[in-house]
Amino acid sequence: MEEIPADNLAEGYTTYGKNRKFAKRIEMSQELIEDHQKVKDLMKTASGGWGEAVNRTLERFYSKFFNYGGYTAGHSVYNHTIPGILTDPQGALSYDGTCFFDKTGGTKHTSKGGDTYFNAHALSLTPANFETVWNQMTISCAFNERDEEIALEPNVLIVPNSLKFTAQRILESEKKPGSMDNDTNVLQDIVELVTWRYLATATSWILGVKGKGLIAQKRRGPKIDFYYDEDAEIYKAKISMRYGCMDQNFRYWASSNLPTAA
Repeated sequence: MEEIPADNLAEGYTTYGKNRKFAKRIEMSQELIEDHQKVKDLMKTASGGWGEAVNRTLERFYSKFFNYGGYTAGHSVYNHTIPGILTDPQGALSYDGTCFFDKTGGTKHTSKGGDTYFNAHALSLTPANFETVWNQMTISCAFNERDEEIALEPNVLIVPNSLKFTAQRILESEKKPGSMDNDTNVLQDIVELVTWRYLATATSWILGVKGKGLIAQKRRGPKIDFYYDEDAEIYKAKISMRYGCMDQNFRYWASSNLPTAA
């Protein structure tokens, strides 16, 4: 017969995600098209590599949120200000006023409940260091903004090309790497391995939860147009697209050996 205790709502951090426009255009005179003997459709040939360029552009864009996420002074890619429309109060820093990947010696992330957390390390990729980052992420950082326990388990390891084989030995070996005791490798297939050439340094590696914390935004996919300017007698081709990213929750990502300054 006791009254159910009431719980007050708590306001979390406001997060923003700005969409950027990516575009490219080429122009060719009518004379060039008419006089070119080797290629029947010169304009389409010249723009034929745009499909591959789209993937490369997006890879480079989204990698910035990892590569610059440890900059203690922040980076412009985290600034979601839209002039005349929206001013991001955190400027070049992440949503809570610190860099997205914050080390223990830095300012550290502060929850709305008042506790502090960190998600950046300076450790080489070894089985022991993998376990250290895993435990720190799933135990020490597994709290919400009210400092209440949550279930948090990484499912992806992102490494540069230079760490591909090191990561494979850690995650794909049946027996414990480097051990002479024939021990079972408890890390086998514990997460998905992703090799990404766009990571900042040869020693960087990132543990995370796919689809959480950093949210990719697709506002408009690639659109290609071909048209003719009759007044100038110029053939034109253009491609444009709009994509963005929202840094929403640092807890779902932990990094090691990312740069802290330019």
